[in-house]
Amino acid sequence: MAASNNGRWLYSVAGIGNFCAGDNHVVHGFQVDSEVGTLSPIDGTPFFSPGQSPAHVAVTGDDGILLVGHGGDGSIHSFTISPEDGYLTLSGYSIDVGNQGDIGGAIATGDDFLFVTRRYSSTGSPSGMLVFRMNPDGSFFQIGGTIDTHGTASDAIKAWAPPPTSRGDINNDGVVDDLDVVAFVNVLVDTPLDPAHVIRSDLTLDSVADGKDVPVFVDYYLNPILVGACCRPDATCGIVTESDCLLSTPGSIWLGAGTECSECPTPPPVIIEAIPNSNPICRFDGAVIFFSISGFNFSPLANAKLTLSGSPDQIPFLLDVQSSDFMLAGFDITNTPTGLWELVVTNPDNQFGVAPTQYLIDVCP
Repeated sequence: MAASNNGRWLYSVAGIGNFCAGDNHVVHGFQVDSEVGTLSPIDGTPFFSPGQSPAHVAVTGDDGILLVGHGGDGSIHSFTISPEDGYLTLSGYSIDVGNQGDIGGAIATGDDFLFVTRRYSSTGSPSGMLVFRMNPDGSFFQIGGTIDTHGTASDAIKAWAPPPTSRGDINNDGVVDDLDVVAFVNVLVDTPLDPAHVIRSDLTLDSVADGKDVPVFVDYYLNPILVGACCRPDATCGIVTESDCLLSTPGSIWLGAGTECSECPTPPPVIIEAIPNSNPICRFDGAVIFFSISGFNFSPLANAKLTLSGSPDQIPFLLDVQSSDFMLAGFDITNTPTGLWELVVTNPDNQFGVAPTQYLIDVCP
């Protein structure tokens, strides 16, 4: 089982036992009553997973993605989680860890990372740990190769994120400078200025701050590796180095050393797809057209419009922002000029997104 980080939903997988009732593709979803902890089924549960015998579940740190690992075929499939009701939608993305039984005793997530162990080497690939970055659409980006866990039959796994700090930044003020030299020396002579300085002075990660950490500190002092807020266009954020930020999601912005995610600007709305309820779009007396608009970063007070160069904007008579990633818009096109129109969604801060497709409004025969 896996609970969402917001405490609202619980997900479980049925494997091949009695719980799956003869269907080895089942994922269950439950709403959690915050007052007494009782469970009620999420509308649509049980959900179907295309892998064989789901056995492992994990939720990403932002509660946006559910990962389901399968014991029968060694695959991991991703589902997007509705922020409104916990409903699961199969993303269409998956990875193959190996064959039957190759996924270790668990999978784990940390922020937007997925960690999974490959238990055996029988599939032609070495056993060990694999790391993936999870994108908001449920797709996977593998980071590096298989990591040797220095043991046999890699199995259970746990992941957590230590408090972010720049390497060598002993006093955690966002820079590595002479103040850190003073703090570091005080730790070495057993008179730390702050108990947290002791942990940050253990640069060799051998659980003790001593002379072995001195050359490492000098290297960081001369060549600091600084971390700060990495603001991604999908509204997620991580405290990482500048190089890691630039190598992450295209369009990410690193705010500088010592910055916090709270300093990220509000991202613009993004339209992934806008589907009209009629195609072609025909103009006639009393004609209306409705768009189902999916994307992300839609404000509850977002507006929508149809635009065509040289013509007045068309304002919807119906606008229903159902969530940050879905909205409906209806337009009366009785007197709309013919041509290729663009659909635009604008948030209250005047940032906007344009649909990737233009829509032909014409006088149909």
